[in-house]
Amino acid sequence: KPPFIADGHHRYETALNYRRLRREQAGGGEGALRPYDSVMMLFSSLEDKGLTVLPTHRVLTTALPPVADIKEMLSDSFEFIDCPFQRTQESQVRKEFLKNLRDRGLSGPVFGLAVQHDSHYYLLRLRESDRPGPTEPPRHRLDVSILQQRVVGRLCPTQEEQEAILYTKDDHEALNWVLDGT
Repeated sequence: KPPFIADGHHRYETALNYRRLRREQAGGGEGALRPYDSVMMLFSSLEDKGLTVLPTHRVLTTALPPVADIKEMLSDSFEFIDCPFQRTQESQVRKEFLKNLRDRGLSGPVFGLAVQHDSHYYLLRLRESDRPGPTEPPRHRLDVSILQQRVVGRLCPTQEEQEAILYTKDDHEALNWVLDGT
């Protein structure tokens, strides 16, 4: 089957570029394998029930429409659950929001949304009728694919906007970037 690189595609591209550069520097054609001709990888079946892919959070750096417009844009596919907070209780609401995000994510695609200058966190739960069925290819059923196609692609329709996205594995860092305007 063709491989689907869920994570590590930048490392893979870098390894290919490094190999090309070193081959050019060596000035020779094909010969014995050199250390730069190989890169370590892990392959796993998408159907493996033991496979867990942890989230990489996206922080959009381009201007977004008002929250009411975002809800209208995405409401055909998502149910919105508001988690309002006062600045003094933000840390407690954040803790509950992240717990809800993880717990609800066990039963289906759920995403979190925070918008600068808005004192709400939002859970976006994919409507049952919009969930990919079991006959869809496994990669179409991945949360990251759903997020890209149904959220990021709509909020950031241009290549330039998508290239301006910041990524982090740390959920608190992502939320702090939004709240602090980083």
